[in-house]
Amino acid sequence: MKTIIYLIASLFMLASCGDSGLKQRNLLQEVNLIPVMKGGRVTTYSYINTAGEEVFMSPFVEGAGLFFDGLAKGKISSRETKGGRWRYINAKGEVVIDASAYREVTDFSEGIAWCETRDRKWVAINTKGEELFVLDGRPMGLFSEGLAACKNSSDKDVFVDMKGNTVLEPEKYIWQYTPQFVNGRCCVYYDRKYGAIDKKGKIVIDLVSENPFFFDCNGNAVLTTDEGTSLIDYNGKTLIPAGRFKEIENDGKWYRVSEDRQHYGWCDEKGNMKIECMVEGSSYSFSNLFLNNEFAYVQIDRKHFMINRQGETTPVSSLSLEIPFVNGFSFVRAWQGIVPINSSLQKANNDVYAELWFNANKTIELFRNIHTDYTITK
Repeated sequence: MKTIIYLIASLFMLASCGDSGLKQRNLLQEVNLIPVMKGGRVTTYSYINTAGEEVFMSPFVEGAGLFFDGLAKGKISSRETKGGRWRYINAKGEVVIDASAYREVTDFSEGIAWCETRDRKWVAINTKGEELFVLDGRPMGLFSEGLAACKNSSDKDVFVDMKGNTVLEPEKYIWQYTPQFVNGRCCVYYDRKYGAIDKKGKIVIDLVSENPFFFDCNGNAVLTTDEGTSLIDYNGKTLIPAGRFKEIENDGKWYRVSEDRQHYGWCDEKGNMKIECMVEGSSYSFSNLFLNNEFAYVQIDRKHFMINRQGETTPVSSLSLEIPFVNGFSFVRAWQGIVPINSSLQKANNDVYAELWFNANKTIELFRNIHTDYTITK
């Protein structure tokens, strides 16, 4: 094993996802301030940066969110008697939008957020807090690539543009948990089968997959059919045929794969192995994902290592990670609470926090450019 101390300082720096000519957003790269709950008699949230430094104490006591388009949502004191409790703050912790007139609010995406009025209508607001239009129905997701999925007043799945005009009425149902376009494709379903449409509403991937899917930053998608799991490209051409692997999962420019659902390795989009299947884990494990970083935290033969993209390993202590590393920063669970750690796997500061709202599922969704706000997908 080769010790790789000289690279630890650059641990987990995000790279681009290959050059496919498609839009290659990575929402996870935008995350540089993370809300953490502080203990005590009164619940409060502070925001810390990816160096582990506390930047400011927020006014939020509930629902503290991440920053998108420079703004984060949250609820202020529950003792407030006038109006609602929602506010938006800027990256200095200053309240810049008073959203107390609304029952619910969402994150911003592409400069627009959804807000539910007291009479249960949904309106779109801009980053100045100005109302842009009233939606005919209710939102299913946030704006992505200029479109937002909605249920209109007739309970039909549609897409609206940034002026609220219905511009697309798909023939099939929009998958409610990833209701947005990523790289010009959106997952749809009918009769428990999943396919994909383009921005004209045309079905470009037949409804054959047994599971929902998305097109990743390489422009590819993982399909699960009666024949097994396969990888297809943007136009539906098979890259890795069914039967080669039992599991395939996008991990940035590479794919995490398994032949037995117990040991994992990595290959490129053509199925060429980059790291052999030796890492122990499961489909639900997030810690052994690169997520476009240069290292992953893995288990091999019941021991823990940092592994680089050359397959070289460095022994490390066993850690209980709360989330994958985000820009060189993560959290571990200790008996006292949540402790932030840096890219050298050392404590980033001496503080212990009560809870972390930003979970592993949310981290991976943002990495996949899927911005799901749970306020409106229930």
